[in-house]
Amino acid sequence: MAFSQLQLTNAGTRELAKGGALVLTKIALGDGQMSDVATASGLARKVCEVTPTVTSDNEYQVIEGVFDNIALDITEEKNIQEVGVFGKVGEGADVLLYYAKGNAFVFPPKTQQQMTVKIPFRVKIVGNREVTVSLNTQISGMATADSVNRVQDTVNQFKTGSVSDLARLINIENLGALFGKIVKTNNDVDNLSTPGIYQYTTNMSPKGISSSYGFILVFSNGIGTPGQNGHFTWQLFVGTNGRMWVRKRINTEAWNVTDVANGNVLTALLRKIGLDEWGATIAINTCPSGTNFGTFLASSAVPIGFNIVKDNNAPAKTVYVWKQSNAIASCFAMADNGSFLTATLNGGRLSEWRDLSQPLAPLVSTGQFATYLRSNAVPVGSVPVKDSTTGAFGTVTKVDNNNIYFTGAMREQGKTYQVAYAIVDGVVPSAFTKWALT
Repeated sequence: MAFSQLQLTNAGTRELAKGGALVLTKIALGDGQMSDVATASGLARKVCEVTPTVTSDNEYQVIEGVFDNIALDITEEKNIQEVGVFGKVGEGADVLLYYAKGNAFVFPPKTQQQMTVKIPFRVKIVGNREVTVSLNTQISGMATADSVNRVQDTVNQFKTGSVSDLARLINIENLGALFGKIVKTNNDVDNLSTPGIYQYTTNMSPKGISSSYGFILVFSNGIGTPGQNGHFTWQLFVGTNGRMWVRKRINTEAWNVTDVANGNVLTALLRKIGLDEWGATIAINTCPSGTNFGTFLASSAVPIGFNIVKDNNAPAKTVYVWKQSNAIASCFAMADNGSFLTATLNGGRLSEWRDLSQPLAPLVSTGQFATYLRSNAVPVGSVPVKDSTTGAFGTVTKVDNNNIYFTGAMREQGKTYQVAYAIVDGVVPSAFTKWALT
């Protein structure tokens, strides 16, 4: 429901009867209602007020007020039910000229949503053709038409203005310092710490950069000045030769120049991890036939790290290499004949290749059998062993040097025997335990 038609109060009738120019001072909203409009001198419960605008429509005057819950600081919900127009003729205090009531709308608090309400009234002011508005300087938060127009003009200049127009509106130097700018400079690069983009035409070789021309991009955290604690400045030099360097300076430390990206850096990086530069596949180096594989492995042809190397020496094989340095490496290989080989590079010398695909040759004792079994000549685990004294052969299972079990067979005085020999907790038996088989 909207407001009812504005009604002229008794005070308004007396004020208009003065016959002079009418000055409107404010239009107000309230959340109460006056029972007797004629005798009303104010609103029942005023919520807010604004300076009205007045336009002419033939013999009528359109009185309009714009109410904004944020600008007027409406902090709680208000059920607007009354409106009043205040003004005066001549000197003196303003009076309530017109009043209307009705269940108009609910004004939400500014914390919930923004709401702007425009309220126009069309009235005929008899005998007062001249109607003006008096600005109430006590009302804050509402913009005048002139101020809104000025702001709009400024916004339009940002959209369509020339470079000179923008220069008048903003501080170009400050904006350049904020976003960076391209300038020509011959300043000492070691002290170039103002953020921006600079053209540089000085030989950079003394600074560790193999390029004389290019651009310098300067970045700073903006804390203090160079040399102060917490200040960080970085420079990125982009040379005309297509290479880039970064110069890092933290507080008062010296500049350090580091290659950012170029073909040599990329190639070296990929080679360190055993990759091909272009295909990003594992790079395979080849040791030619007739070249000592240990010498080839110790050279820079095989980089530090994991490598796959083709060895064309007989037997031809593909070698998987973990190279710790030019002196130390571990190798295992699958030969073309199906052998599985291992070798190590130690002190720059390659060991003999050991073929793990062949069965282990039996270990042969060279003296007393028990002493031999308990020695480090027989490894922990399960291995074939032959006793050179009795001729017994079989398999020994060794837990440690004090717990060993041997089982096998032997010939003695024309007969074949199954034999067993156990050393438990270091106790050595005097002889084999034998079972005749033939």
